[in-house]
Amino acid sequence: MSPAIERILVPPAGLPAAWLDRETILSVVLNETVAYTQRIPRTFRVEQVWAEPNRSAALLASGIMVVVVALVDWWTAPYVSLGFLYLFPIMLAAGFLPRYAVALLGVSCAGLAELFSSLDRSFTRLSLETLALVGCGLFVAELVRNRRMALEAQNRSRALIETSPAAIVTVDEHGFIDLANRAATQLMAPRGGQLSGAPIAAFLPDLHHALRREDAPQFRASMQCVGYRGDGETFTADVWFSTYREGTRPKLAAIIADVTEDVDQAGSPAAPAKRGEHVALSPRACLDRVRRLERSGIIAGYMALVDLRKLGSSLTVFVEVSLRDQSAATHARFEARMRACEEVIECFLVSGQSDYVLRIACESLDHYRDLTNAWTDDLTLGIERISSKPELQTIKAFHGVPLR
Repeated sequence: MSPAIERILVPPAGLPAAWLDRETILSVVLNETVAYTQRIPRTFRVEQVWAEPNRSAALLASGIMVVVVALVDWWTAPYVSLGFLYLFPIMLAAGFLPRYAVALLGVSCAGLAELFSSLDRSFTRLSLETLALVGCGLFVAELVRNRRMALEAQNRSRALIETSPAAIVTVDEHGFIDLANRAATQLMAPRGGQLSGAPIAAFLPDLHHALRREDAPQFRASMQCVGYRGDGETFTADVWFSTYREGTRPKLAAIIADVTEDVDQAGSPAAPAKRGEHVALSPRACLDRVRRLERSGIIAGYMALVDLRKLGSSLTVFVEVSLRDQSAATHARFEARMRACEEVIECFLVSGQSDYVLRIACESLDHYRDLTNAWTDDLTLGIERISSKPELQTIKAFHGVPLR
């Protein structure tokens, strides 16, 4: 028997001789081990075993397991060898020890296994046992270290996403939202108030198709697409996204912005999503074509149609004006005056008995009379006759020119 085992089994002074009984020793050790393990939290997840708060408990449990395996192996030495059980305490402690300590623990356990082996001493067997135990411990240590680094990266990503003012989501390989910050929840307004776990196709269908499930190169891109809120309302979304892999699982991260107001500003074309539906184009392609028409001058500007009747009392009058002098200078002075007059909504040069047809918006008949009297009193305008036709009812208002 080795001196180490003798020191364990030597009873302190005053204890009964039964202390030296093997069955009593094993019974006490096993009972203490069971009692200790019962005090360990019962929630079990693989990553929680090697969590940093469990460091002391795991190392203590590993030491107890080494002692228990050594005692049981010593007790059963003539019959069976239990040296393979040292794998479990080594794997448990490997997540907290540096590499050299894992190697030393593996060498020590291999020595204990050879010491209590029922076979003859063999340096070759000892070397193989040492290699197996040390290799297993280092392998588990690397797995735990990599898992810990992955969890730290996830925590950093989660903190970045949750504190960002921009709407950010991550999507797993099945197309479900993994992480979503408060800005994304407010933007897409899911019915249950919880965006995580919902399918991305319910909010951004085009983004769902960007997920790369095959072993293809990952990429970064941007697009403009139709977004849907939880209540069914649509909006125009600019999306910047990139695909990546978390281990072997493909994932996608996206920054989403609602650009509906930017697209529609200054009376710009109605949402590209709605306009694109009529011409079988995506919102981005439709918007690009509209921008080209603007640059070429085909689209000169935008305006809003206003119902004057809802703004209060108003009077619309169609006016025919004839000039006594047909010189270019007289026409130029008259046209400049009409352009400067805010009451004149439209002014057309026509052929026939009259020279011009005007559409004038006035507050009342008195307002209209004061306006036209000022024109006729100005002899430089050369007005010979004014014919007025007040509007009684709008049958069809202007809503655009048909294009063929």
